[in-house]
Amino acid sequence: PQHLNPLRSRLSPPSFLFSLLPAFQSTCTILRGGRVRSMGSAASRQAQKDGSKEKDNAIIQGRVPLPRYQDSKALLEYAVRKMKEENIIEGVLKWQEKEVDAIIPPEAEEPPSSTRCFRGKLPQGFSKTGLPVFQQLERIWNASSEEEAERVQMEEFKSLIYEDEHCVGLVPSNFRENKNISPNGINLSSFHKAKDRGLTSRYHLLMLPKARRYNACTLSKQDLELLKHMDTVGRRLLLALAAADSFPADGESNLDRPLTRAELKEISDKVKNNQLDLGTPFYLPGGGDLCPEAAEAQCSQVVTAFQVYPNHSVGWLHLHVFASIGLTRAGLNYLTKSPVGFAKGEADGTMTPLEHVCTWLKSK
Repeated sequence: PQHLNPLRSRLSPPSFLFSLLPAFQSTCTILRGGRVRSMGSAASRQAQKDGSKEKDNAIIQGRVPLPRYQDSKALLEYAVRKMKEENIIEGVLKWQEKEVDAIIPPEAEEPPSSTRCFRGKLPQGFSKTGLPVFQQLERIWNASSEEEAERVQMEEFKSLIYEDEHCVGLVPSNFRENKNISPNGINLSSFHKAKDRGLTSRYHLLMLPKARRYNACTLSKQDLELLKHMDTVGRRLLLALAAADSFPADGESNLDRPLTRAELKEISDKVKNNQLDLGTPFYLPGGGDLCPEAAEAQCSQVVTAFQVYPNHSVGWLHLHVFASIGLTRAGLNYLTKSPVGFAKGEADGTMTPLEHVCTWLKSK
């Protein structure tokens, strides 16, 4: 009724209270079903959902979880301190300088393969024989003939796909007697079958220096040029791996056979000089069979990183090179593990980027 309008106007709340209503609604709580729920919880859940979606999109685009530089620096410095505390640094440095060939515990018998041994604590990544697995590559490099080198390569390192005067490249393979591998010895990408030993990416390789180097934390400034070379060649080799045929031209029965020494030299020279034609068919064990355009797209985002002591597997420096767009379930699970004492937020990957190692070496 008209005569009630003045009363209604007098009972209306001041207009400024309406401006406070959104803030009040977002912070107040209401009892529903015996539980206290926040009015802002829906917005919070949406924010979490958006954050998860953003993280998923980042992985799809190849932006994998890796640590920040300050975390990498802390981990490298921690690794150096830990090696000194465990009294393994002396033996490792002697081994790197080739003053000794093996490092064995004091109570162990000297391995028959070597007459030059350092007796001390066995470093992480060395086998019971006192050698890291990758030291067997020296049998190829020091072979008395090409025939002997090829025999060792065919028997021990079937996934070797690159070699020059400074480094070698290979696809991660059955170096630790892992039974969950493909028939050619290359590790599987399946998390169900290979667990934490699966390939980090569908396109994943290792670059190793020919010079004895134990770990990223035992490098020096003098190794910077070597690291740069390994990075450059590794990226080219990864692209070649994605575009290579998985079947050699000499018949289907030889699926994923090792390269001959002649084939290895031909591929290596072309990769090193950046002269490999991706459009011309060529064979590599573990090849991806992609057309050049697809290979380039797959390898447009590449991660080059190290495992830092004591989170490394083999006591011979090896640079992981992988296409992050093709990250496997096993790879994501591995990258989101926390290194000892240095998990901070999302920077908790067990891979330390090559760039961080180089920056740390320059600052020493």
